[in-house]
Amino acid sequence: MRALEELADAGAQVSVHVTDLDSGTQVLAGDDHVTLPVAGLGVVPLLIEVASRFEAGTLDPLDVVDRSDFEAVTGSGLWRSLRTPLLPLVDLVILAATAGDPLAVNILLDQVGHHRVRDRIESLGLRRTAVLDRFTGVLAGYPLTGTVGEITTVDADTVTATTEVAGPHGGAPMPLTFEQIDGTWVIADESACSILAMGTLSCE
Repeated sequence: MRALEELADAGAQVSVHVTDLDSGTQVLAGDDHVTLPVAGLGVVPLLIEVASRFEAGTLDPLDVVDRSDFEAVTGSGLWRSLRTPLLPLVDLVILAATAGDPLAVNILLDQVGHHRVRDRIESLGLRRTAVLDRFTGVLAGYPLTGTVGEITTVDADTVTATTEVAGPHGGAPMPLTFEQIDGTWVIADESACSILAMGTLSCE
């Protein structure tokens, strides 16, 4: 906790939410309403869901998958450099947990289903967390910028803004909704999904 306080004092934006997985009791929370971009966070609820399926017997940890049956992932990853194309699911869990291997993560997502991971996220109380369901590099090297234009007040805690969202190939104005939560303005879930849709990424 002291390390988090030091980061905040240094000017970093810190958001924390800790829940006891056995009891569901909230242990610690601080600015957990603030949406932050955190790489790899979605792997955690995925691994929890996979472990739950293993324990329930609905997913066999020794089922073997062939990486050639799945869409290749460019960039980082350990399995793509290994000689064996065949691994059991339990080994994919190890690759995902220890190395964040994107191909292992994608295959595990295929095994349990993206909607189940979203349900798991909701059950953990991470209401504003979204999992990008494919590490295909859709947005890699494709920076998006936003310029806010006309702002219309809906009520005391909600505004809409005509926002020019642009990428390397141009852009277009789109209405986005922002909500004030505990004094901080954050983009509304449906508007975040609209932006993700520009990169053919789904919130479903």
